[in-house]
Amino acid sequence: MKKLLIAWMTSLLVLYTLAGCNDKNGKETSDFKPVPLPDPGIQGYHFPEPEVNLLKWTFADQQHEINTHAWGLWTRKGARVELFRWPQTSEWQFFLI
Repeated sequence: MKKLLIAWMTSLLVLYTLAGCNDKNGKETSDFKPVPLPDPGIQGYHFPEPEVNLLKWTFADQQHEINTHAWGLWTRKGARVELFRWPQTSEWQFFLI
């Protein structure tokens, strides 16, 4: 019963999300604009890497290539991340509501 409830709630969430991204005419209304990630400058790293290469590395146990690709993704993703900071006392009111 619990699994059925979770599946039902998940499907409603997915449908709501998909329906919320389009207007009545079916055009996308999202303000989301993808931005290019910075080049991490790692030798041998390319993005996007073809899926065939990733599968070849996995099945041939080419750990160096897998690590290089993973490190490049991690570096690109983390390059613009703002580190966590503690809220100032003037901002606490929003957490106490």
